[in-house]
Amino acid sequence: MEKETKVNVGDLRAKHLNNKVYIEGKLVYASDVRPQAVNAKFRCPSCETIISVLQIERKFREPTRCPCGRKRGFILINKQVVDAQRIVVEDFPGKKDRSQSHISVFLKEGLTDSELGIADRIGSRIEVSGTLMEVPTYLETGEMSVRFDLAIDAEEIKLG
Repeated sequence: MEKETKVNVGDLRAKHLNNKVYIEGKLVYASDVRPQAVNAKFRCPSCETIISVLQIERKFREPTRCPCGRKRGFILINKQVVDAQRIVVEDFPGKKDRSQSHISVFLKEGLTDSELGIADRIGSRIEVSGTLMEVPTYLETGEMSVRFDLAIDAEEIKLG
């Protein structure tokens, strides 16, 4: 496994955002594998332009504007869907004499449980290589908080 910047889970910070990181820890949770949209194509009803929107956030995104000026009412033509899964990785006990830290890791396509049998490996050692990203959090009012969670978009994993 190619080793990017190796970081303890509890030491991941804003300076690591959008960079490749490498973590080691213990697999403590694995969600079910579910379909996830990664790209969607829309048609503008005014001018028939096809607009492609990458689905990189948690909320399904529609186009914000068409070249013709239209701002709403786009028609979904199709979407590309892949298998996706969320796992949680925890720092090994005793790191820096503090409570254990954990991070969500998002797996897609060939990295999911259906390919690797991840759900049967809870408690196992895991190595993850991927890009650290920010995940918005929301206040009770529904407004987005100024505080973000961190997550890793995995490119490679190794179960030990």
